Amino acid sequence: MIALFTGARANAAITLQYNDIVLKDDLWCIHFCENHSIKHLKNDASERFVPIYKQFLDLGFIDYIEHKKKKLNAVGEDFIFPKCKTKNGQYNNKYLDRYLFKFLSDIGIKDKGYDFHSFRKNASLAMQSARLIPTIINAIIGWEGKGTMEQSYSNYDLQQINEELNKFSYDFLQPEFDKWKKIMGKK
Repeated sequence: MIALFTGARANAAITLQYNDIVLKDDLWCIHFCENHSIKHLKNDASERFVPIYKQFLDLGFIDYIEHKKKKLNAVGEDFIFPKCKTKNGQYNNKYLDRYLFKFLSDIGIKDKGYDFHSFRKNASLAMQSARLIPTIINAIIGWEGKGTMEQSYSNYDLQQINEELNKFSYDFLQPEFDKWKKIMGKK
């Protein structure tokens, strides 16, 4: 879900810590950052704050995170997905593969060529179809952009990014989201 709504890369999504879910400028955001030895970002543009899209908030994402943190007696530096870290403190790439393949199999699309990157690609295509400003798409997804203008002169505040985010939706997935909302509410 994180990749579907933010276009996050796999390592950035599964190595989130509780401190990375923040209220900034009156908006709930995910802070993608490289502040731990197992967190690796592809480029400078990958370090970013992304407002959490309203549809994701409506699914109960913040409540889910808070409930999980309380249930596990977690602190801010703890990982939201603790199995991303091995006992010796390294990044556990097998964790994502094992659980993602099971999930894709459970929903019947494992053998259709879909993988984690499919969520990232879908986020990009949904934003493009909704005609979001291309440089804001870059800011959301963590792309550097190709030209100097995109790399150096496209600075948006979180309110502007959030306004653009509100232009797209996954309304066609609402029946599935309703199922997820029930699941997230039980955690």
